[in-house]
Amino acid sequence: MKQALRSLALLSSSFMVLLSGCSQLSPQLISLNTDVESAINAPVTLSVSVTDNRADNIIGYRGGVYSDTSTIQPKEPLQDQVADIVSELLVEGGATLTNAFPLYDIEISIDEFSYKTEPQKANIMRSTAVAEMSIFINNGAKSFKNGFRTSEYIETFGYPNEQKNEQLLNGVFSSVIERMLSDPALEKFLAE
Repeated sequence: MKQALRSLALLSSSFMVLLSGCSQLSPQLISLNTDVESAINAPVTLSVSVTDNRADNIIGYRGGVYSDTSTIQPKEPLQDQVADIVSELLVEGGATLTNAFPLYDIEISIDEFSYKTEPQKANIMRSTAVAEMSIFINNGAKSFKNGFRTSEYIETFGYPNEQKNEQLLNGVFSSVIERMLSDPALEKFLAE
């Protein structure tokens, strides 16, 4: 009886290890959110459009034995997530969104959103995330353009788990959005 219980415990443990290993093999889908609390003061009418200029929908690879299946991708189209978050923050700053004759047309380009993991030393892995966006605003008579780039990294023993990946990616995402929407030159342009 004891032998059967030990065999069952060993089988259960093996199955759990197998399942946890498989979770590292499948694609990780990221939901982006930001901890940016406010945007520029912009009591104007405007439209917002976002273009994803990245070559691929894949943000990066978590690494490991089966790197082809360990991709990190956005759960929803990245440009839709950026448009929703930026629009919400601009409305909080006093803007009115409209596509019918807005005072300003805002075009945001996602130029880079990437993730990579590289070995450092003795099972220490460095995971680096980069976010780069540019903003172009036009009102017919004048225009404004600026770009923003943020990168952060973490070091972990072995490959980081999904939670750490999501925290890292949301960190750079929040940082680049905050820098873009708190730019004093942008606020001055919209106030003119």
